[in-house]
Amino acid sequence: MNEVAAELPTARIGRTISVFDLESYAIVVGAADQAAGREVPGGLLLGLMSAASSVWCERSGRSNSFSYGYDELRLGATMVAGDTATVVYAPREWTDGGQRLVSDVDVRRQDGAIAASARHILWFPPSSENSC
Repeated sequence: MNEVAAELPTARIGRTISVFDLESYAIVVGAADQAAGREVPGGLLLGLMSAASSVWCERSGRSNSFSYGYDELRLGATMVAGDTATVVYAPREWTDGGQRLVSDVDVRRQDGAIAASARHILWFPPSSENSC
């Protein structure tokens, strides 16, 4: 049985993507020779989605969770260095008796175009288990 999670707050984070961000990301993923391109890679957008999830967990006092993954990940409008990304993390429904929270996550450019969207699943272990 699924329960609506509408009573839960959303989290919103923003960041202007710099050339330094793109170059640093390229080094971390081993694509430093491709750093000359100024388009924001999808992996960096996914990292921003993950950051929004962490912000949501911290603000809602639900730090005893683990990321169970992303479903329906879609990349849309191209972002480039200098664009501002706004990520909105919005809980949608509880599943599995309240152990999983499914949330909608969108990354939008400053003009409102969707650069990435996905459904993120957080898993909340039974209280007898430890979390990181």
